[in-house]
Formats: sequence, C-alpha cells, structure tokens
Amino acid sequence: MKKFLLLAATLCFIAGCATNKAQYQVGSHGSPQTRAEAERTHANQVALTTSNASFDTPPRVLSSQFPDYPPTWRSAGIVGIVVVSFSIETDGSVSNPSIQGSPPSELAAITLNSIMRWKFAPATKDGAPVRVRARQQFEFKTE
Repeated sequence: MKKFLLLAATLCFIAGCATNKAQYQVGSHGSPQTRAEAERTHANQVALTTSNASFDTPPRVLSSQFPDYPPTWRSAGIVGIVVVSFSIETDGSVSNPSIQGSPPSELAAITLNSIMRWKFAPATKDGAPVRVRARQQFEFKTE
C-alpha cells in the first residue's frame, strides 16, 4: 500500500509502507525523489497571491523544508488538506501565516512549523525588496 501527500496542486509526498520512508514527487507527473531532491525541485514553484504589478521580480525559494508527515499519523489515517497563506517579507523571511478552513489541528501545526522555516530571496520592485503574499496547499492522505 502506498501513502502520499499532495503538496500544493503540484507537490506529492509518497511513502512506501515497506520502508516507512517518505518519498516526494514534485508535479503531478514527476518521479519519486528524496526529500532533498524534491525540495530543490520545488524551489522554483511559489503560488503568489500578490498582483504581478506589485513586483518586477518574483521571490525565489532559497529553502523550503517540507512538513514531516509522521508514519504513525499515516497509519492512524490522519488526513486532510491544509491551505496556508503567508507573507514573504523584504528580508526573505515568512510572516503572518494563516490557515484557511478547519483542517486537522495536527496537520495544521506541522504545516505552520514547516512554512515558518522557509526562506526566500525577496520579490523586488524597481530594484528594492517588496513584501508579497503567497499561498501553499498541502494534501495529506493515505492510499
């Protein structure tokens, strides 16, 4: 039985039950990768909610550690979709995360913990860093 987590609309987390080690898939058609490989692949994919007119250059992911989906939670069937909106500040840090809807609290907590550790090269407008809003969806499910 394979278990997986769909991250945003394009990021999938697959865990094999034989090893209980997580594998990640970036994009709906990508191949399974290690966590480090998938985080590098994900570095160019950020869903911004700020108008493109607000910046000349979009932010660029420098690090984006994915949420840890504990094997015990997968085995217990703790599943759900977590959507988080957040700001990318002028220093590239993440601030003001906001969970949308009412996902399971355990999944919301690991998602917030992960997002707050992300680091970006900030968006710029006329050469100066600007704050932008972004949104990320994580879907935790077992199969």
